[in-house]
Amino acid sequence: MQILGGGSKRMISTLKCDLLLSKGQSLVKEGKLDDSVEVYNQALAIKPHNTHVLLHKAISLSRQERHEEAIAVINVAIASKPDNSILYQCLGRIYYERREYNKAIKAFDHSLALCAENELTLCLKHLTL
Repeated sequence: MQILGGGSKRMISTLKCDLLLSKGQSLVKEGKLDDSVEVYNQALAIKPHNTHVLLHKAISLSRQERHEEAIAVINVAIASKPDNSILYQCLGRIYYERREYNKAIKAFDHSLALCAENELTLCLKHLTL
């Protein structure tokens, strides 16, 4: 006998993923970046294309100077949500940290094309120029 329907199972999966995202964010605040990446991986095992989890995983990787991995992760998120300006802003920040300024500017420009009012992206771009 099946108690939960497909919609309920999806909701439970989404809740589990959200709880893991929150736990990962808490670990980041505690400075436990390696642990946060592991928790984000658990969340991605449930929802592989969750852009919020992918974004936070990329940020954690970047803060550990694991930039290649961070770029790969953020590109998966961008492939899932190419109209999300924050993802391009994150990509630009990673390139900025790597001192790849031309790539950073390109990512910031793409972010601004999607959301011209994004003041943080404008500031980051001007720092790169």
